[in-house]
Amino acid sequence: MTHKRLPIRDRVRELRRVRGGDLVPHPRNWRTHPEAQRQALCGVLAEIGYADALLARELPDGRLQLIDGHLRAESTPDTLVPVLVLDVTDSEAEQLLLTLDPLAGLATTDTLVLDELLAQVHFEHDEILAALGESFQRATQEVLDRVTVPSPEAGGAPVGFDLSGRSPAGASSDAIPESSPVQAAATSTGATSTVISGTDNLRSANESGPPADARYCVLVQCEDEAEQLELLERLQEEGHTCRALIA
Repeated sequence: MTHKRLPIRDRVRELRRVRGGDLVPHPRNWRTHPEAQRQALCGVLAEIGYADALLARELPDGRLQLIDGHLRAESTPDTLVPVLVLDVTDSEAEQLLLTLDPLAGLATTDTLVLDELLAQVHFEHDEILAALGESFQRATQEVLDRVTVPSPEAGGAPVGFDLSGRSPAGASSDAIPESSPVQAAATSTGATSTVISGTDNLRSANESGPPADARYCVLVQCEDEAEQLELLERLQEEGHTCRALIA
C-alpha cells in the first residue's frame, strides 16, 4: 500500500528526570518480565547505568504515564530516571505501546558482525550472559517452530533445510568451536544456549552436556535458490536426511 508522504512530526515535548516509583504504569502494558530478564537488566544498569530514556505521556493530573520502560522504572523506583515526555493522545500512546517492541523484533541478524561483537564485549554479571544465550536460543527456536515444509519424499517442493533433530552422519561435536562467545556464556552460567557463528552453525549446549532431547542443527546460508537446490541434492546423495527451508 502506498502512503501519501506527510511531514514527520516531532512528538517529544521535553526530557525530565523523574523518580522511577512515581511513574504510572500503563494499564494496557502487555509485556511481562521473567526473573531472568529482571536480573539481566539489573546487571546492565549496575555495569553501565541509564543510557536510554523511558517514554511517557502527561496525564490530566500532571503525573506521567509510562509507554515504554516499565521494567526499568520498576527496577529503580528510588532513582531519578530520564523520561522523554511525549505529546501524544491516549490512543496514540496505545499505538506506540503495541508497536515499539514488535517493530524492533523484525530486525534480522548479521551473524558475522554479531560474532565479532560477542567476541570483543565482556560483562561482569553472569545474568547478562545467560539472558543473551536465552535470547538467541529463543529467536532460533521460533524460526524453527513456525516453519512447516513438505517432505521431498512425498513430492513436496523443497523450500529449505529440515532441522528435524537428526545429526548428519559423521558430524563431529567439535563442529562449533568451544571458544564461541555465546557458548562461553552458556558454559559460564550453566544456561542452555544457542550458539550462533558466522556460518550460521547452531548448537544447544550447557555445562553438563546437551539434554537427551537436544536437536543438533546446522543452518547453511545460500546465495540463491539454485545454490540451495544444488546443496540439497548433494547432501541427500550423501545420505543426509534434510529438506529445504526459506526463513
